[in-house]
Amino acid sequence: MLDNQYSARPQAGLSKCDIVYEILAEGNITRYMAIIGSEQPGNIGPVRSARDYFIDLALEYDALYVHVGGSPQAYQAIPNLKVASVDAMKQSGDIFWRKNHKFAPHNMYTDYDAIITGAQRRSYRAEGNFENLLFTYIDRDIQGESLNHIKFPYNGNKYYSAYYYNEDEKMYDRYINGDPHLDEEGDVPIAAKNVIVQFTETKGIKGDTEGRLDINMMGEGKGLYITNGKYVNITWEKPDAYSMTKYYNEYGKEILLNPGKTWIQHYPTHRSEELIME
Repeated sequence: MLDNQYSARPQAGLSKCDIVYEILAEGNITRYMAIIGSEQPGNIGPVRSARDYFIDLALEYDALYVHVGGSPQAYQAIPNLKVASVDAMKQSGDIFWRKNHKFAPHNMYTDYDAIITGAQRRSYRAEGNFENLLFTYIDRDIQGESLNHIKFPYNGNKYYSAYYYNEDEKMYDRYINGDPHLDEEGDVPIAAKNVIVQFTETKGIKGDTEGRLDINMMGEGKGLYITNGKYVNITWEKPDAYSMTKYYNEYGKEILLNPGKTWIQHYPTHRSEELIME
């Protein structure tokens, strides 16, 4: 779980993550869940707290779920769903540490080796058992509509993320509030080969004074698949918390993603018309 408050940016390690989810948290600011697999970042952070709807996605990968504390709903879900939690609130200072270049609580960091050490101390399994998204072996163009730019106004002009197509690299360069999104580690620009837009039912939790959200990851809905300067309409399905979310084309076949970094943008279904696409 990676922080995305203004004081937390830029984040470290995002450019090395295979798949990244961006989803709303409180205050119309998003939070990231980064899936680490093929690369092992030596600097990761700032790490932030758990939310129950992110847990529904982490379970798809049988993942070590790395976080710093969590909402009441998340702390209820962790034991109920048998989540392999690596929580800074329950680990010693050699697993997580605060850095002094940012202010707390936006300055908690870790690294790949420390995460593994923390998992070993809790005797978690070393091997996961999970499905995966379907990727092709070679880069392919899709038959769809042209898309050079897409903007996600999560909080109007106060916070928005966007992608611009880089035709030379055949990648989508990622932007935050109009500026290139850089990895703190080496100022590396963050780019995606695939962008999946998933529209999900989103509402506030009744009676929650912190403005926490109830986002339904289960069921089915609509979305977009974007790659190589084009997009197509898709649908998604997820029967339960442990099932992999599947994405389907208009003919009902599971889509094949191009090999490369993949960002999955969740956006409220009732706000889908806010997206700016050019």
